Amino acid sequence: DREASHGRALVDTAIAYADRLGVSAAAIEVEIGEIMLSHYLAGAPLHAGARALVDGLAGRIPLAVASNTTAGLVRHALDAVGLAIPVVVSGMDMGRPKPQPDVYAEACRALGVAPGDAIAFEDSPMGVQAAAAAGLFVVGVPERPDIDLVGAGADVVLGSLAEIVLAV
Repeated sequence: DREASHGRALVDTAIAYADRLGVSAAAIEVEIGEIMLSHYLAGAPLHAGARALVDGLAGRIPLAVASNTTAGLVRHALDAVGLAIPVVVSGMDMGRPKPQPDVYAEACRALGVAPGDAIAFEDSPMGVQAAAAAGLFVVGVPERPDIDLVGAGADVVLGSLAEIVLAV
């Protein structure tokens, strides 16, 4: 189930489960969305090093979230954990989710940054493929060691965001 949903748009995850569960994809999509929202509003845990990285880069370089989750859900998640990332772009909202590169191209456009000058931090093969196809430098940060982000196209893979040291 994790493989069928990790990094995918909610609509694609719902379709993957529908036949097996005998429930409509639309009903699954609504239920997963509700579960995600309650999880985010409860203050879903951040990846190790995420807060320090965002706080350390805020005001120094433009920041965005490029996600397959709807922008509204991402905003709820960011607000719940107190991360101020001004630009949120959703591949699902655009109708072209990852692994299509559109979400990354749009995030770069919104920031006024050329993709070749941008860095993506990704935890899924779908996301790595999207960012690489858009022309970004991709730092893979897998949730589990069995996820192959190098094979998906990551330029470098770290064990956690906590490994990143920012120059003052």
